[in-house]
Amino acid sequence: MQIPLAMLAALHELDMPDDPRDLAVSHLSLNLRQRLGLSSVVLDQIRRYEATRGDVSADEVASLFTLLARRSDATVIFDAAGHRIARESLDDRGAGRRFATRLLPLRLRRWRAWRRAGKIARRLCPGSPVRVARGNSALVIEEGLPAHATPCGRGCALLAGLIDEILGEYGATGNDIVHRRCEARGDDDCTWEFAGDDEANGESVVRG
Repeated sequence: MQIPLAMLAALHELDMPDDPRDLAVSHLSLNLRQRLGLSSVVLDQIRRYEATRGDVSADEVASLFTLLARRSDATVIFDAAGHRIARESLDDRGAGRRFATRLLPLRLRRWRAWRRAGKIARRLCPGSPVRVARGNSALVIEEGLPAHATPCGRGCALLAGLIDEILGEYGATGNDIVHRRCEARGDDDCTWEFAGDDEANGESVVRG
């Protein structure tokens, strides 16, 4: 799934009220101003991305990251987008292969999960060095778009959602995952890894 399509789809879903009657005609204009995800501009963009399914320029993706990062619920949107991207990627593997993976020993499931996360991350951050490190228990990204396109690294929540979904699908959880290092915080790279006994200096992004 395209990154911008995933982000706009997550925005649209978040802004859609549980009860459509909340979008009463008498308050429709106010509701639409408060719910960007329901605007005609966003809906037109979603249709465009669905129709083309082609590559989108890095500048366009960065602009969308910057726009959504202004919202108070930006991390929720990015996290949901990461889950969407991971689910679509995992669907390509087929139910049989996903079930077979869950029969493997935990150590091997985690190895496969991190490698899968790294493969998707390379598509999300073209041109950025991405590697699985520390005994196949951490993902490291340098000059990643999510960290650089959003203030305070809010866009990194997209990768958090991606990792969360993949680890869960592989049955590879059991430990918290922490965003140990972040370029938006001044570090040399963004690193996600299993939390050990030392819990310091990391923002927990995945619950096992």
